[in-house]
Amino acid sequence: MMHIKQSSEQLNKYYTPSIEEFYPGFVFEQKVSNTDKDSNLYNSWEKVTVYKDFSTSLNCGTHSSDISYFLDIGYIRVKYLDKEDIESLGFKEWLKDKLPGEVLGHPYGKFTEASSINGTNSEGKSYGATIFYGNTVDSQYIQIEGAIAPGPVYGYIGGKSMFKGIIKNKSELKILLKQLGI
Repeated sequence: MMHIKQSSEQLNKYYTPSIEEFYPGFVFEQKVSNTDKDSNLYNSWEKVTVYKDFSTSLNCGTHSSDISYFLDIGYIRVKYLDKEDIESLGFKEWLKDKLPGEVLGHPYGKFTEASSINGTNSEGKSYGATIFYGNTVDSQYIQIEGAIAPGPVYGYIGGKSMFKGIIKNKSELKILLKQLGI
């Protein structure tokens, strides 16, 4: 099999997940061949979503093997959570004039980005939340502030702290937002 070396930018943007991270709804990328001539030439990445009937066996070109094999050789990766992922979940950039790090310091560093969202959850309650990310010390550390109430709510700094911690990828953030009622 041919291995393709990733650039340092790609290495900083992606990580190799552990087998324990695979659950229904988890999204990862699998290295695949995009040519019919040489099925051993793995030169592109394809998004894969884990479904309920997901097994630990994957097909990769002419090979079929346990997922741990593909993890070991670097043919599976997950994109770290970034601004694009957060905005794809309905959050809108906030505080364009003043970086949140100037407004909200944190012992682990300062946040460089903030996005907020407002809406109504599945229980009919209004929510407003702001997610702070782009931490200068630990890029996976985020903080979510906001509120859930029967009436209108708007995301703002100073809302109730709903979460502080590490979120590595979009799949994890989607689960957390559902648990928070957002």
